[in-house]
Amino acid sequence: MKLPLVFFLLVSSPIKAQSETLIQSQNLTTVDYQALLQTGKYKSYVTYLLAKRTQPDPKLHETFLQAQSDFAQGRFRQARSGYEHIIATSKTRHFNKSERRRVFHSYLRLADIQTSELEKLNLLQQGWNYTKEFPKDIEQYSSYSHMIPRLHNRKLWDLQNGMDSLDVDIVLINGQSFQPNQSIPIYSDHVVISLISNKFQPIDTSTPTLELESMVFEPSPLAQGSCDGFEAFVQPESQPLHIAFSKDCIHPIKQARRLNLNPDGLLKQADAKPDLLSQVTTQKPFYQRPWFWGLIGAAVAAVVIHKQNDEAPTRTVVTPTHR
Repeated sequence: MKLPLVFFLLVSSPIKAQSETLIQSQNLTTVDYQALLQTGKYKSYVTYLLAKRTQPDPKLHETFLQAQSDFAQGRFRQARSGYEHIIATSKTRHFNKSERRRVFHSYLRLADIQTSELEKLNLLQQGWNYTKEFPKDIEQYSSYSHMIPRLHNRKLWDLQNGMDSLDVDIVLINGQSFQPNQSIPIYSDHVVISLISNKFQPIDTSTPTLELESMVFEPSPLAQGSCDGFEAFVQPESQPLHIAFSKDCIHPIKQARRLNLNPDGLLKQADAKPDLLSQVTTQKPFYQRPWFWGLIGAAVAAVVIHKQNDEAPTRTVVTPTHR
């Protein structure tokens, strides 16, 4: 009696549907866009991208554990290679908080390996510039406590520079997210930066910090057009995706009538209408049609019958010569 009851509870329990990603057309106000998100049916494009940009890297964790093991056993050459790999990777992609801590500790361990006091201070400064989230981690290293006052905070760039004219919702720097109207000083000499918006394609770059001042950011729209006809320029990884042109007009891109990959590697959608999205039919190729396989079956049957006739034994009739 217990098994049917458990089965009933399983099949009758409500399953929470995964929310779809919703991008905001340039015709839709932010107020209406936020109202759609409040329904719980959709998640913002920014939320989707933040999760994608800061996904954990299992290989980084494995490399860090191996480097720590090598360091503990005195294999400093192997440990140095592991720590340097982690630091190099931090200059090419975003990391979440736990991964940034591993990067920070990689700087500290490299400082441990160095014999020069100047090199130790230089590595501590680089780690301090990368992130200031873990000041107490340095204090735990008693041999470095006297160096902490010597760490300087030389601002290389301010986040607000060049952000005023951009319609950006979140700025991601080395995995940390900031509001674009914040005045956030950057001290690291190299940054991974992403400008993320619900309306525009993300801008991702890895660059020396001093070059940010001369960079010109020109975001491209995620979609353009209206409810009657539009084009969407979205990377394939962002499927499934919906575009909101108004509170009453939301296009599911995955059901578009024409969805082609243009030479730039972006998805292009044109001439799609809301009332036709659910009525899309495509013509089957000839090899998927019944008449084609009917002809093939008839031909095979004819070959088999012919072969059987050729292989059948022949009977020889002998005419008697006497009566």
